[in-house]
Amino acid sequence: MYELSKELYNEQSPSRIAAAENYAFVLKQLSKDKDAEKVYIDLIQLKEKKFGKHSKELVLPLSDIAGLALAKEKAAEYKIRYEKLYLRHNSSQFVPQLLSNGLPSAPLAEKVREKMSQSYGSEIKVVESPHWTLVAVGKSKKFAKNASKILENSYESLLGFSIAIDMAPAKLEEKMTAVYFESPEQQRLFMQKSKWARNKIAIMVINKNGKAFP
Repeated sequence: MYELSKELYNEQSPSRIAAAENYAFVLKQLSKDKDAEKVYIDLIQLKEKKFGKHSKELVLPLSDIAGLALAKEKAAEYKIRYEKLYLRHNSSQFVPQLLSNGLPSAPLAEKVREKMSQSYGSEIKVVESPHWTLVAVGKSKKFAKNASKILENSYESLLGFSIAIDMAPAKLEEKMTAVYFESPEQQRLFMQKSKWARNKIAIMVINKNGKAFP
């Protein structure tokens, strides 16, 4: 049926792909691993053409071919590709492993708070979340907490993306620092006086159109 499917169906046909899947599975069950490898390679190539080289449809056949009794180097090559593709499509499963509890605030956050207090006094609010210290100008405490939630969600999304491209960062040793400004002008003036903070803090600011963020 597998060989016949090559004559009957084009390469993108679901029937052609299904025939390859079924035949590869049978060969694997019969422990004919070398023959199974050839069919799995064909199956992978079919799915690459139909779905793309990084599609989730490749995860299962790559897992199967990596489990065959093949030469050590060849098996390792299949396994590495499978693991990278699995991470790409399941990165959110691994994010919790990089999250932290009880991190100390970064010394930078206190320095930012002191500098901003000199200009804005009691309007400064500091909100702590698991991975961020947010120093905010004005606005209510509730508003600042909502901004902290956005920062946490953004950090988790970044972790997921980093894992997906196989560049997962190390766990944090201290919290990151973010600053919330009420206007672009506020931000500009602060950064002019605090060049030491450049590229070291995350900045949140109300849009120029006057609409509140977030």
